[in-house]
Amino acid sequence: MIPQIFSLGPLPINSFGLMIALSIISGGILLARSFSSNGINSKLAEKYILTGSLVGLLGARIWYVFIDNFSELKGQLFSALFSSAGFTFFGGFIISTVVLIIMTKLDKIPLNKFLDSVGPCMAIGYAIGRLGCQLSGDGDYGILTENFLGMSYQTGVVPTPLGAKAYPTPLYESTICLIITWYLVNVETKKN
Repeated sequence: MIPQIFSLGPLPINSFGLMIALSIISGGILLARSFSSNGINSKLAEKYILTGSLVGLLGARIWYVFIDNFSELKGQLFSALFSSAGFTFFGGFIISTVVLIIMTKLDKIPLNKFLDSVGPCMAIGYAIGRLGCQLSGDGDYGILTENFLGMSYQTGVVPTPLGAKAYPTPLYESTICLIITWYLVNVETKKN
């Protein structure tokens, strides 16, 4: 595992953060392409990807702190909110979905065309984000196993016990999402 790639002076460059940045960039490129294919102004893609990303990260953090771990905080709410660890996909997905649907109403974008456009973007973003989980070893790997498919996350942010191996579910999910991205892009290309 490589939780921290390098430092720029006092600023650490973490593998998970780098993968999130790459997922936003690649998602933005795909969203602009999809917007154009679906008859939506491609210049709006930047607005939607930045808003969706920022609101999604905020929602993922809020969900992690208030829904998943609130009982464990014991008076550490402020430090938990501003810690660099802890995001839950569901919170980001739910909150950003609500905000982006409101934005489509304000921009008069047909919801069906917007949702068609967002599919490939979400799949590539999730695939790259899960690679960040794999690189950092953040604890959301699979169950422990003796199987040859198991990996040790001993040097991860949330390490496995000494000598234990777990299924590398972030790799499985990334692979599946890359296949979904490829399929959706092909369907979109053939549609036009």
